[in-house]
Amino acid sequence: RAEKMVMERTEKVRQFRSQKMLTDALTTRNEQVKEKKAMAQKEVEHEKKWHSFVIKSVQDANQKAAHEEEQRKRNRDLIAADLRRQIHEQNEQRRLQNLQKREEELMMIEDAALADLEKAKAEERKNMEKRNDARKAMLMNETLMKSAREERLMKDREETKKCEDEVTRRTRIDEAR
Repeated sequence: RAEKMVMERTEKVRQFRSQKMLTDALTTRNEQVKEKKAMAQKEVEHEKKWHSFVIKSVQDANQKAAHEEEQRKRNRDLIAADLRRQIHEQNEQRRLQNLQKREEELMMIEDAALADLEKAKAEERKNMEKRNDARKAMLMNETLMKSAREERLMKDREETKKCEDEVTRRTRIDEAR
């Protein structure tokens, strides 16, 4: 009987140990399941946070890119407006210079025309005076005219002779070359 009691006790201890191990295993398993669920929940939360971070980063990058593009566009527009203004100013300056140049040319032409007119009038007066002097001289010196003609003929002959001598001299020089 003592052996039976020892056996029963041993059997009870084994059952107790077995049940304890089963409860320990179930407890551990429950803890592992809970831990796995908590890990999965943390992973989901982490993924959500990461997803929102990525979306926010993309939105921020898109906003920054849009802002930079808008800034570049504004800069391009400012530069283009400045270039148009400069071109307009240069064209206006050229136009004013051309107008001033034309006015100066017109004034020069007008001055030259006036000078030519004055010169022509002076020559005409001079010619009139010469004609009047010649008429007076003709009336007063009809006899002297004849001698003057002869003198002119002599001068013309001398001039012709000088011219012929000069032509001959130049011809010789040209031939000598």
